[in-house]
Amino acid sequence: MRLLQDTARQDWKAFSLLYSMTSSQLYGLMLSMTNYAHACEDLLQEVYLTVWRKAGQYDPEKAAVTTWLGTIARNRTLDWLRSQASSNASESLEQSVEALDLASGNVGPAQWTETSVQEGALKVCLDALTAEQRNAILLAYFEGHTHAELAQRLNSALGTVKSWVRRGLESLKSCLQRAGGTA
Repeated sequence: MRLLQDTARQDWKAFSLLYSMTSSQLYGLMLSMTNYAHACEDLLQEVYLTVWRKAGQYDPEKAAVTTWLGTIARNRTLDWLRSQASSNASESLEQSVEALDLASGNVGPAQWTETSVQEGALKVCLDALTAEQRNAILLAYFEGHTHAELAQRLNSALGTVKSWVRRGLESLKSCLQRAGGTA
């Protein structure tokens, strides 16, 4: 919190230290959402420009510093995803899991195997959903659309879309638990 307060006072050293301590975590978050390394580098720069400009607006009673930073990064990434209008959410899912592992630098054969098994279970469970449930979940969680945006995009009632997402997530959880994956 002290680093953010000093950053609000335009202290470059504090800002540099804050960046050093948090940038890899935020980059990993954004990379897990997009799988576009070059875009994430640009987005990360925009996030920290926002932090530099708005550090004085941080309220420690509302959120922890990492939560506040993560929210800025997540929102900026969602804005970028919406502007890109990604064409294939299912392919994005597969690439995002692999990109997160690569970004962490802690990937070994055991982790690749475990990730591969989890991806396989997730794909099987996604395929078991109805087309509406699968599409709504992928658009919501991997492209960042809100329920209202889904209703408009899928040309369906808001309540119907919410039901697809809720029931789809319940089915995914049950399926992944049966498959021994994480739910």
